[in-house]
Amino acid sequence: MIFIYDQVIENGATVVGAWPTDGYSFEASKAIIDDEFVGLVIDHDNQSDLTDERIDAWLEMVKPDLVAA
Repeated sequence: MIFIYDQVIENGATVVGAWPTDGYSFEASKAIIDDEFVGLVIDHDNQSDLTDERIDAWLEMVKPDLVAA
């Protein structure tokens, strides 16, 4: 299975926005590299109360990378 992440890396892109797995309850994920999610993960079914906070924190984290691009 080919994921978007794999395709953009193969084409020379730099991926920003890795997100910690802390605070999530799961058994496995194909979206983890170096112990972090490759991007923001929203768990609307189990943790919808954290969605706005996570989005705000992630946006603040990626802003410098996006402005520098």
